[in-house]
Amino acid sequence: MNFSWGYKITLLYTSFAAFIFVMVYKSSTLSTELVREDYYQAEITYQDRIEEMRNSRALTDPVTIKYKAAEDKIVVDMPEMGTAITGKVLLYRPSDSKMDKTMPLDIADGSNWQMSTQGLASGLWRVEMEWTANGKNYYNNEVVILK
Repeated sequence: MNFSWGYKITLLYTSFAAFIFVMVYKSSTLSTELVREDYYQAEITYQDRIEEMRNSRALTDPVTIKYKAAEDKIVVDMPEMGTAITGKVLLYRPSDSKMDKTMPLDIADGSNWQMSTQGLASGLWRVEMEWTANGKNYYNNEVVILK
């Protein structure tokens, strides 16, 4: 069957309009949550975070964050700092902020911190640590993929 050019143009514009309507509907149903609720306040104080990262990089023994799949846990090895280490650990799930977990960090000097990953969804997680030792603030983050 042979269509005239008028029908072809009408079909083209109709299919384009249908495509646009479908894309508008799909984009309006997507979740558009911010990375964090206090996004603007965190952005203002980001210079403090840069200083904390510098302090962390200046350590002679770096902080290591590892996921041990066989043992089903996340292990953080802390360097010796001459004093107890206090702070917090945030397990941040980029795809769903409802899954985020915050835990206290309170360990002796030169030891490690462990957390079971049972109950956590598999996939990409960001482990963010902020801690204080010897009157200095530190920050470290690492991406961990749970299996």
